[in-house]
Amino acid sequence: MIERFSYNNGLLRKRKSLQNRRTILSSYADLLPRFYYEHIFDAVLMKKKYLLTIAVVTFMMNVIILSALSNNITLINMAFANQERNKNQSGERVIFTSDDGVSLVGSYYKPSIGINNSTRSVILLHMLGMDRATWDNFAQKLSQNGYAVLSVDLRGHGESIKQANSTISYQSFMPRNFKNMTLDVKAAKKYLTEERDANPNQISIIGASIGANLALNYAASDHSIKSVILLSPGLNYRGISTLDAITKYKNPTYIVAAEEDLESAKDSKILCEKITCAENLRIFEKTNDHGTDMLSNKMLGSKLQDIILSWLDSTFEPKD
Repeated sequence: MIERFSYNNGLLRKRKSLQNRRTILSSYADLLPRFYYEHIFDAVLMKKKYLLTIAVVTFMMNVIILSALSNNITLINMAFANQERNKNQSGERVIFTSDDGVSLVGSYYKPSIGINNSTRSVILLHMLGMDRATWDNFAQKLSQNGYAVLSVDLRGHGESIKQANSTISYQSFMPRNFKNMTLDVKAAKKYLTEERDANPNQISIIGASIGANLALNYAASDHSIKSVILLSPGLNYRGISTLDAITKYKNPTYIVAAEEDLESAKDSKILCEKITCAENLRIFEKTNDHGTDMLSNKMLGSKLQDIILSWLDSTFEPKD
């Protein structure tokens, strides 16, 4: 009996052990799906959320970048447009050389109606100690009215300060250096005819102060110049005299001065008497403005610009 009980007891223990193992295995079998679900699936879900977050952030960054690029492109286009507008207002910077080797800088303004063989051209010459920028507003007006315009920094002024390997300045000029400025006018005309296809017989010159004397002196040596307009000329500026030149030049001449700019007003009347210019002399009262300063005068400027433009147009009209 003892042996049988012992045998049955051992068998019972084996059965319980087996049952325990099955229970444990069953428990593990239940736990695995839960583990996978709670940990691995959650990890995958979190990863998807993380990736989605990255995708959303990346998309937003692209939107911001594209928006910024679009704005930059717009700004760049505006900048180019402004550059073109400014270019039209201040002219296209050009460089040409005089016969004696001075590097001359000018501003070229295209006529608003385009260029052909009948296009009218104007060369603008500034006052002593000034530069071509003093003509900017009037040059733009001429351009808008169909004229091709070239304003020039005369030698020793503005950007025209190089001759060969030397730097030059009007402040150290002798009378012969000032007289050589007529070569600058010659070079300006050559630039217009050779580089801009200007008709050599359709070119006028407007000069102010010493620029007026230069305009008249050059025109006296080149009768193809259609007309000259002299703002505040003098009988003699730095060795550039006008008494002989005004009798040699046979085409239309218009002279403008301010009554209270006493010396220039007096000299203008003397020059006018030499050629009996009559209606082509204009002396403005109650102002002492000189040269291009008359064009920028708030009370006088606009009126004077219209007068000059009207007279200039008349000189280019076909004669009966």
